Amino acid sequence: MYIRRAVAVTLWIVVLVGCLAGCAERAQSYSLFGLGSVLNVVDYSASDALNNYAKTLIDKVQRAIDVTDDTSDVARFNAAADEEPIAVGALTYSLVQKARAAYDLTDGLYDPTVYWTVDLWGFLPRKEGTSAPYDREQTEDGGYPMPDRRYVEAFLSLTDMRKIAATQGEDGTYYLTKHDSAVTVDGAIYYARLDLGGIAKGYVVDCIRTYCSEHGIGQGYMSFGSSSLLLLKNRKGAGWDLSLTHPRAAEDKPYYCTLPAMDVAVSTSGDYQNYYVLDGVRYSHLIDTRTGRPKHGELLSVTVLGGDAAIGDALSTALTVGGLDYLKAFAQSEYAKTNGLQFIAIYEEAEELQVFTTLKVDIQWNV
Repeated sequence: MYIRRAVAVTLWIVVLVGCLAGCAERAQSYSLFGLGSVLNVVDYSASDALNNYAKTLIDKVQRAIDVTDDTSDVARFNAAADEEPIAVGALTYSLVQKARAAYDLTDGLYDPTVYWTVDLWGFLPRKEGTSAPYDREQTEDGGYPMPDRRYVEAFLSLTDMRKIAATQGEDGTYYLTKHDSAVTVDGAIYYARLDLGGIAKGYVVDCIRTYCSEHGIGQGYMSFGSSSLLLLKNRKGAGWDLSLTHPRAAEDKPYYCTLPAMDVAVSTSGDYQNYYVLDGVRYSHLIDTRTGRPKHGELLSVTVLGGDAAIGDALSTALTVGGLDYLKAFAQSEYAKTNGLQFIAIYEEAEELQVFTTLKVDIQWNV
Protein backbone atom coordinates (compact mmCIF):
# COMPACT_ATOMS: atom_id res chain seq x y z
CA MET A 1 0.00 0.00 0.00
CA TYR A 2 1.28 3.45 -0.94
CA ILE A 3 0.87 5.73 2.06
CA ARG A 4 1.74 9.39 1.83
CA ARG A 5 3.87 10.83 4.56
CA ALA A 6 2.13 13.38 6.74
CA VAL A 7 4.51 16.32 6.96
CA ALA A 8 4.26 18.78 9.80
CA VAL A 9 4.61 22.16 8.12
CA THR A 10 5.65 25.12 10.21
CA LEU A 11 3.69 28.23 9.31
CA TRP A 12 6.09 30.16 7.15
CA ILE A 13 4.93 33.54 8.15
CA VAL A 14 3.96 34.98 11.52
CA VAL A 15 2.20 38.30 11.97
CA LEU A 16 3.19 39.67 15.33
CA VAL A 17 -0.23 40.80 16.53
CA GLY A 18 0.22 39.99 20.18
CA CYS A 19 -2.81 39.01 22.25
CA LEU A 20 -6.24 40.10 21.10
CA ALA A 21 -6.84 41.40 24.61
CA GLY A 22 -7.09 45.14 24.46
CA CYS A 23 -7.97 45.10 20.75
CA ALA A 24 -11.11 46.70 19.39
CA GLU A 25 -14.14 45.18 21.08
CA ARG A 26 -15.70 44.17 17.76
CA ALA A 27 -12.67 42.24 16.50
CA GLN A 28 -13.22 38.74 15.14
CA SER A 29 -10.66 35.97 14.94
CA TYR A 30 -11.53 32.68 13.25
CA SER A 31 -10.17 29.81 11.16
CA LEU A 32 -11.70 28.19 8.07
CA PHE A 33 -10.52 24.89 6.61
CA GLY A 34 -10.33 24.32 2.86
CA LEU A 35 -8.04 23.50 -0.05
CA GLY A 36 -6.05 21.24 2.25
CA SER A 37 -5.11 24.09 4.55
CA VAL A 38 -6.45 26.66 7.03
CA LEU A 39 -7.42 30.27 6.42
CA ASN A 40 -6.80 32.26 9.60
CA VAL A 41 -8.55 35.62 9.79
CA VAL A 42 -8.28 38.56 12.15
CA ASP A 43 -10.91 41.14 11.19
CA TYR A 44 -11.12 44.32 13.26
CA SER A 45 -14.42 45.28 11.64
CA ALA A 46 -15.92 42.02 12.98
CA SER A 47 -17.88 41.59 9.77
CA ASP A 48 -20.11 38.51 9.80
CA ALA A 49 -20.59 39.14 6.09
CA LEU A 50 -16.85 38.73 5.47
CA ASN A 51 -16.85 35.50 7.45
CA ASN A 52 -19.75 34.13 5.41
CA TYR A 53 -18.21 35.34 2.14
CA ALA A 54 -14.90 33.62 2.90
CA LYS A 55 -16.63 30.36 3.84
CA THR A 56 -18.69 30.34 0.64
CA LEU A 57 -15.72 31.29 -1.52
CA ILE A 58 -13.46 28.55 -0.19
CA ASP A 59 -16.23 26.00 -0.66
CA LYS A 60 -16.77 27.09 -4.28
CA VAL A 61 -13.07 26.90 -5.11
CA GLN A 62 -12.75 23.51 -3.37
CA ARG A 63 -15.69 22.07 -5.34
CA ALA A 64 -14.23 23.39 -8.60
CA ILE A 65 -10.62 22.21 -8.38
CA ASP A 66 -10.40 19.33 -5.86
CA VAL A 67 -8.40 16.60 -7.62
CA THR A 68 -9.73 13.99 -5.16
CA ASP A 69 -13.41 14.77 -5.83
CA ASP A 70 -14.62 12.98 -8.97
CA THR A 71 -17.37 15.59 -9.45
CA SER A 72 -15.12 18.67 -9.50
CA ASP A 73 -14.38 20.46 -12.76
CA VAL A 74 -10.67 19.68 -12.57
CA ALA A 75 -11.17 16.01 -11.67
CA ARG A 76 -13.59 15.54 -14.57
CA PHE A 77 -11.10 17.19 -16.90
CA ASN A 78 -8.26 15.08 -15.54
CA ALA A 79 -10.24 11.89 -16.24
CA ALA A 80 -10.80 12.86 -19.89
CA ALA A 81 -8.81 11.74 -22.91
CA ASP A 82 -7.33 13.99 -25.59
CA GLU A 83 -9.73 16.03 -27.74
CA GLU A 84 -12.61 15.54 -25.27
CA PRO A 85 -14.04 18.97 -24.34
CA ILE A 86 -15.12 19.19 -20.69
CA ALA A 87 -17.62 21.85 -19.65
CA VAL A 88 -16.47 23.79 -16.59
CA GLY A 89 -17.67 26.73 -14.55
CA ALA A 90 -16.58 30.34 -14.84
CA LEU A 91 -14.47 30.08 -11.68
CA THR A 92 -12.44 27.15 -13.04
CA TYR A 93 -12.03 28.87 -16.39
CA SER A 94 -10.79 32.01 -14.62
CA LEU A 95 -8.26 30.01 -12.59
CA VAL A 96 -6.97 28.24 -15.70
CA GLN A 97 -6.52 31.57 -17.46
CA LYS A 98 -4.66 32.88 -14.42
CA ALA A 99 -2.49 29.76 -14.42
CA ARG A 100 -1.74 30.23 -18.12
CA ALA A 101 -0.66 33.82 -17.48
CA ALA A 102 1.65 32.62 -14.70
CA TYR A 103 3.03 29.89 -16.97
CA ASP A 104 3.89 32.45 -19.66
CA LEU A 105 5.33 34.91 -17.14
CA THR A 106 7.69 32.32 -15.61
CA ASP A 107 8.88 30.66 -18.83
CA GLY A 108 7.03 27.50 -17.77
CA LEU A 109 8.74 27.19 -14.38
CA TYR A 110 5.23 27.36 -12.94
CA ASP A 111 3.15 24.79 -14.80
CA PRO A 112 -0.09 23.31 -13.37
CA THR A 113 0.21 20.31 -15.72
CA VAL A 114 3.04 19.00 -13.51
CA TYR A 115 0.32 16.87 -11.85
CA TRP A 116 1.76 13.45 -12.78
CA THR A 117 5.30 14.35 -11.73
CA VAL A 118 4.16 15.71 -8.37
CA ASP A 119 2.25 12.47 -7.79
CA LEU A 120 5.21 10.37 -8.92
CA TRP A 121 7.42 11.91 -6.23
CA GLY A 122 4.76 11.45 -3.54
CA PHE A 123 3.48 14.99 -2.99
CA LEU A 124 -0.02 15.03 -4.48
CA PRO A 125 -3.12 14.27 -2.38
CA ARG A 126 -5.07 11.27 -3.64
CA LYS A 127 -8.53 9.93 -3.24
CA GLU A 128 -8.48 7.28 -0.52
CA GLY A 129 -7.90 3.76 -1.78
CA THR A 130 -6.37 4.72 -5.13
CA SER A 131 -3.03 3.42 -6.38
CA ALA A 132 -0.80 3.72 -9.42
CA PRO A 133 1.65 1.38 -11.23
CA TYR A 134 4.59 3.58 -10.23
CA ASP A 135 3.86 3.51 -6.47
CA ARG A 136 6.69 2.64 -4.07
CA GLU A 137 6.63 1.74 -0.42
CA GLN A 138 7.77 4.42 1.98
CA THR A 139 11.19 4.05 3.52
CA GLU A 140 11.62 3.81 7.28
CA ASP A 141 12.48 7.52 7.53
CA GLY A 142 9.32 8.57 5.67
CA GLY A 143 10.73 9.10 2.18
CA TYR A 144 10.26 7.17 -1.03
CA PRO A 145 12.71 5.21 -3.17
CA MET A 146 13.74 6.89 -6.41
CA PRO A 147 11.13 6.50 -9.16
CA ASP A 148 11.78 4.61 -12.38
CA ARG A 149 13.45 6.87 -14.93
CA ARG A 150 10.88 5.84 -17.57
CA TYR A 151 8.14 7.51 -15.54
CA VAL A 152 10.21 10.61 -14.88
CA GLU A 153 10.77 11.07 -18.62
CA ALA A 154 7.21 10.17 -19.64
CA PHE A 155 5.62 12.51 -17.11
CA LEU A 156 8.03 15.28 -18.04
CA SER A 157 6.57 15.15 -21.56
CA LEU A 158 3.09 15.56 -20.03
CA THR A 159 4.14 18.79 -18.32
CA ASP A 160 3.18 21.37 -20.93
CA MET A 161 0.45 23.96 -20.34
CA ARG A 162 0.42 24.67 -24.08
CA LYS A 163 -1.44 21.38 -24.57
CA ILE A 164 -4.43 22.66 -22.58
CA ALA A 165 -7.05 24.78 -24.36
CA ALA A 166 -9.58 26.92 -22.47
CA THR A 167 -12.42 28.10 -24.72
CA GLN A 168 -15.91 29.55 -24.59
CA GLY A 169 -18.73 28.22 -26.77
CA GLU A 170 -21.32 30.29 -28.57
CA ASP A 171 -23.78 29.60 -25.77
CA GLY A 172 -21.37 31.01 -23.19
CA THR A 173 -20.29 27.62 -21.81
CA TYR A 174 -16.62 27.28 -20.86
CA TYR A 175 -14.62 24.24 -21.96
CA LEU A 176 -11.24 22.71 -21.20
CA THR A 177 -9.66 20.39 -23.75
CA LYS A 178 -6.30 18.63 -23.84
CA HIS A 179 -4.50 18.13 -27.15
CA ASP A 180 -1.85 15.62 -28.25
CA SER A 181 -0.79 14.80 -24.70
CA ALA A 182 -0.95 11.00 -24.48
CA VAL A 183 2.09 8.98 -23.40
CA THR A 184 2.26 5.22 -22.82
CA VAL A 185 4.29 3.41 -20.15
CA ASP A 186 4.04 -0.37 -19.81
CA GLY A 187 0.82 -0.40 -21.82
CA ALA A 188 -0.93 2.24 -19.68
CA ILE A 189 -1.93 5.50 -21.37
CA TYR A 190 -1.53 8.76 -19.46
CA TYR A 191 -3.05 12.08 -20.51
CA ALA A 192 -2.21 15.57 -19.29
CA ARG A 193 -3.79 16.57 -15.98
CA LEU A 194 -4.14 19.81 -14.04
CA ASP A 195 -3.43 20.70 -10.43
CA LEU A 196 -4.44 24.30 -9.67
CA GLY A 197 -3.60 24.07 -5.98
CA GLY A 198 -0.48 26.18 -6.53
CA ILE A 199 -2.51 29.34 -7.15
CA ALA A 200 -5.89 28.54 -5.56
CA LYS A 201 -5.12 29.94 -2.11
CA GLY A 202 -3.73 33.10 -3.67
CA TYR A 203 -6.90 33.37 -5.75
CA VAL A 204 -8.98 33.21 -2.56
CA VAL A 205 -6.80 35.91 -0.99
CA ASP A 206 -7.31 38.13 -4.07
CA CYS A 207 -11.08 37.70 -3.89
CA ILE A 208 -11.11 38.52 -0.18
CA ARG A 209 -8.97 41.59 -0.78
CA THR A 210 -11.45 42.81 -3.40
CA TYR A 211 -14.35 42.14 -1.02
CA CYS A 212 -12.66 44.06 1.79
CA SER A 213 -11.96 46.99 -0.52
CA GLU A 214 -15.56 47.11 -1.75
CA HIS A 215 -16.99 46.91 1.78
CA GLY A 216 -14.68 49.33 3.56
CA ILE A 217 -12.80 46.68 5.57
CA GLY A 218 -9.28 48.01 5.97
CA GLN A 219 -7.95 46.57 9.24
CA GLY A 220 -6.94 42.97 9.80
CA TYR A 221 -5.08 40.16 8.09
CA MET A 222 -5.69 36.78 6.43
CA SER A 223 -3.14 33.97 6.39
CA PHE A 224 -3.95 31.01 4.14
CA GLY A 225 -1.81 28.01 4.96
CA SER A 226 1.87 28.09 4.18
CA SER A 227 1.71 30.14 1.02
CA SER A 228 -0.54 33.21 0.98
CA LEU A 229 -1.05 36.18 3.24
CA LEU A 230 -3.03 39.41 3.02
CA LEU A 231 -1.99 42.21 5.34
CA LEU A 232 -4.33 45.17 5.67
CA LYS A 233 -3.69 47.70 8.44
CA ASN A 234 -3.47 46.78 12.11
CA ARG A 235 -6.10 47.92 14.61
CA LYS A 236 -4.31 51.26 15.04
CA GLY A 237 -4.30 51.88 11.29
CA ALA A 238 -0.58 51.22 11.01
CA GLY A 239 1.56 48.42 9.60
CA TRP A 240 2.45 44.99 10.90
CA ASP A 241 5.75 43.39 11.85
CA LEU A 242 6.11 40.46 9.49
CA SER A 243 8.43 37.58 10.40
CA LEU A 244 9.54 35.03 7.81
CA THR A 245 10.22 31.46 8.88
CA HIS A 246 13.85 30.37 8.79
CA PRO A 247 14.10 27.50 6.25
CA ARG A 248 16.58 25.74 8.52
CA ALA A 249 14.84 26.79 11.72
CA ALA A 250 16.40 26.20 15.12
CA GLU A 251 15.17 27.13 18.58
CA ASP A 252 17.18 30.34 18.53
CA LYS A 253 16.30 31.07 14.90
CA PRO A 254 12.63 30.39 14.14
CA TYR A 255 12.60 33.38 11.76
CA TYR A 256 15.35 34.75 9.58
CA CYS A 257 14.03 38.30 9.40
CA THR A 258 11.28 40.68 10.52
CA LEU A 259 10.12 43.57 8.39
CA PRO A 260 7.31 46.16 8.31
CA ALA A 261 4.41 45.50 5.91
CA MET A 262 0.94 46.92 5.28
CA ASP A 263 -1.78 46.77 2.60
CA VAL A 264 0.01 44.06 0.67
CA ALA A 265 -0.34 40.46 -0.43
CA VAL A 266 2.58 38.20 0.46
CA SER A 267 3.43 34.80 -1.03
CA THR A 268 6.28 32.43 -0.23
CA SER A 269 7.69 29.07 -1.26
CA GLY A 270 10.48 27.03 0.23
CA ASP A 271 12.06 23.61 0.26
CA TYR A 272 11.25 23.22 3.97
CA GLN A 273 7.44 23.23 3.64
CA ASN A 274 6.81 19.73 2.32
CA TYR A 275 9.69 17.34 1.78
CA TYR A 276 11.37 14.09 2.68
CA VAL A 277 15.00 13.05 2.96
CA LEU A 278 16.46 10.04 1.16
CA ASP A 279 20.10 9.06 1.60
CA GLY A 280 20.85 12.50 3.01
CA VAL A 281 19.26 14.37 0.07
CA ARG A 282 16.25 16.64 0.58
CA TYR A 283 13.41 16.06 -1.93
CA SER A 284 10.95 18.93 -1.92
CA HIS A 285 7.44 19.30 -3.36
CA LEU A 286 8.85 22.07 -5.57
CA ILE A 287 9.28 20.34 -8.94
CA ASP A 288 11.63 21.65 -11.59
CA THR A 289 9.49 21.48 -14.73
CA ARG A 290 12.67 21.38 -16.85
CA THR A 291 13.87 18.09 -15.35
CA GLY A 292 10.82 16.39 -13.86
CA ARG A 293 12.59 16.18 -10.50
CA PRO A 294 12.39 18.04 -7.19
CA LYS A 295 14.37 21.24 -7.42
CA HIS A 296 17.99 21.26 -6.34
CA GLY A 297 19.49 24.71 -6.09
CA GLU A 298 20.83 27.35 -3.82
CA LEU A 299 17.51 29.07 -3.03
CA LEU A 300 15.87 27.74 0.12
CA SER A 301 12.95 30.17 0.23
CA VAL A 302 11.55 33.05 -1.83
CA THR A 303 8.95 35.57 -0.68
CA VAL A 304 7.09 37.88 -3.07
CA LEU A 305 5.42 41.03 -1.76
CA GLY A 306 2.88 43.02 -3.76
CA GLY A 307 0.74 42.55 -6.82
CA ASP A 308 -1.74 39.77 -7.43
CA ALA A 309 -1.68 37.04 -4.75
CA ALA A 310 -2.43 34.17 -7.15
CA ILE A 311 0.36 35.24 -9.49
CA GLY A 312 2.53 35.81 -6.42
CA ASP A 313 2.00 32.19 -5.37
CA ALA A 314 3.09 31.00 -8.80
CA LEU A 315 6.02 33.39 -8.85
CA SER A 316 7.40 32.35 -5.46
CA THR A 317 7.35 28.73 -6.62
CA ALA A 318 8.91 29.45 -10.00
CA LEU A 319 11.59 31.75 -8.62
CA THR A 320 12.63 29.24 -5.96
CA VAL A 321 13.00 26.61 -8.67
CA GLY A 322 14.64 28.99 -11.15
CA GLY A 323 17.51 29.94 -8.87
CA LEU A 324 19.25 33.10 -7.72
CA ASP A 325 20.27 34.45 -11.14
CA TYR A 326 16.74 33.92 -12.46
CA LEU A 327 15.33 35.72 -9.42
CA LYS A 328 17.69 38.67 -9.84
CA ALA A 329 16.79 38.99 -13.52
CA PHE A 330 13.05 38.77 -12.83
CA ALA A 331 13.32 41.40 -10.10
CA GLN A 332 14.56 43.80 -12.80
CA SER A 333 11.84 42.83 -15.31
CA GLU A 334 9.23 45.24 -16.59
CA TYR A 335 6.50 43.11 -15.03
CA ALA A 336 8.05 43.31 -11.55
CA LYS A 337 8.56 47.06 -11.83
CA THR A 338 5.10 47.78 -13.27
CA ASN A 339 3.37 45.76 -10.55
CA GLY A 340 5.51 47.08 -7.71
CA LEU A 341 6.79 43.65 -6.71
CA GLN A 342 9.45 43.24 -4.04
CA PHE A 343 11.40 40.11 -3.22
CA ILE A 344 13.32 38.57 -0.37
CA ALA A 345 15.10 35.22 -0.57
CA ILE A 346 17.45 33.15 1.53
CA TYR A 347 20.02 30.93 -0.14
CA GLU A 348 23.05 28.81 0.51
CA GLU A 349 26.50 29.76 -0.69
CA ALA A 350 29.71 28.01 0.36
CA GLU A 351 27.73 26.27 3.11
CA GLU A 352 26.65 29.59 4.57
CA LEU A 353 23.21 31.21 4.44
CA GLN A 354 22.91 34.50 2.57
CA VAL A 355 20.00 36.83 1.80
CA PHE A 356 18.98 38.65 -1.37
CA THR A 357 16.31 41.34 -1.26
CA THR A 358 14.99 44.29 -3.24
CA LEU A 359 13.24 45.72 -0.16
CA LYS A 360 14.35 49.14 0.98
CA VAL A 361 12.90 49.04 4.49
CA ASP A 362 14.35 48.54 7.95
CA ILE A 363 14.77 44.76 8.29
CA GLN A 364 15.77 42.94 11.46
CA TRP A 365 17.98 40.01 10.49
CA ASN A 366 18.44 36.70 12.26
CA VAL A 367 20.28 34.61 9.67
